[in-house]
Amino acid sequence: MKLFLFTNLILTTLTQSTIVKGNEGVNGDSELKSQYGVTFTDSCDCGYLDHDDTDLSKSDNVWSDMWHVDFRPWHNTKKFNDIWVAKYNIEAKYENTLDRTFTSENVWLNPSDEGGLQLAVTVSKDINNKTIMRCAGFGTQRNDYLYGSFRSYIKTPKIPGTVAAMYIYNTQEEIDIEILSSVSPPQSYFAIHPGLLENGRASHLTHDNHHLEFDPTVEFHEFRFDWSPNLCIFYVDGVEARRMTTNIPSLPGRLMFNHWSDGNPNFSQGPPEQDAIFEVLNITAFFNSSMTDPETGFNTTAPAKCSKTQQPCNIRGIMDYLQAMPPESASQEVDLPPEATRIPTSETKKTAITSDGTTLLGGRQRYGLGFILYTINLCSLVLLKINYCNRGI
Repeated sequence: MKLFLFTNLILTTLTQSTIVKGNEGVNGDSELKSQYGVTFTDSCDCGYLDHDDTDLSKSDNVWSDMWHVDFRPWHNTKKFNDIWVAKYNIEAKYENTLDRTFTSENVWLNPSDEGGLQLAVTVSKDINNKTIMRCAGFGTQRNDYLYGSFRSYIKTPKIPGTVAAMYIYNTQEEIDIEILSSVSPPQSYFAIHPGLLENGRASHLTHDNHHLEFDPTVEFHEFRFDWSPNLCIFYVDGVEARRMTTNIPSLPGRLMFNHWSDGNPNFSQGPPEQDAIFEVLNITAFFNSSMTDPETGFNTTAPAKCSKTQQPCNIRGIMDYLQAMPPESASQEVDLPPEATRIPTSETKKTAITSDGTTLLGGRQRYGLGFILYTINLCSLVLLKINYCNRGI
């Protein structure tokens, strides 16, 4: 019983980071198993398997790498080095629309217990009574994502007149999920760029208006797209909503989020009459990389070596674990990501590649210690139960 009380006390006082990266260590050569049956090893070098037992018609994708960040106050780290915050200006694209000024001042962490990274759209007037539209955005430092499954829990603003977006971006192509707060009943827009037009309107081959069966301003919901060669599948709360096979991007890019308005009556509408907030709770990516080591010539999109594990880690189990991690201390201070005065064009963090082509990212998974103590706690309960049974209690 003393062991149980001791480990329980420690578990309630630890601060746990959830910048999670594969394929590098959990804790040396340790292997941990959660109550959901997902096994985390020191190297998921067989990749990450996306398998759905409830729908055997779907093909199984295996991705080589994983990245996860959680913006809830009890999970966030002191620095978010894997992302950058937008600080640049986009001039008005159409007549009678507004410039969009992206500023780091409009990005902050929600101080409430609910948490989340908040992206604000604010409107003000300058000394000449000209409308100033301030927007918010951020993106991953990595720009080498080449196919993968990208998902995020988000909550959109109640204030009409803005666009909340999650997308893969390179200078020639995009995969977009957008939610316009002026549209009622609520919809999510799925799009591939460059898009096709039919009779002057966006073609259903590269664009879809998906009606949502819930109010996205009330609670967080998971939006996701799975990007593979010649196919992109969009999901809402784990349910397939649309698949597209036309103009699917084939070049690497970065993952981005933004919240904006330009007052365009034909799209964003607005400007909003008061400050509007778009919230991102967490982001998870299972992906392949386009990076090639110039010395060895090995590409990280090559098949996994499976030198340490004999089968891929199960994505469904990993997601169950990440969503169920218990709250920890929320008393830490955090620093926001660095600013970027334009969308970065070069990679700021290089992927290390061993001589045999195995991919290693420049960081470690950091949930090991807290979860080891959780496992000790669970085992102590099991041992106590066995002891009581043997004594006839």
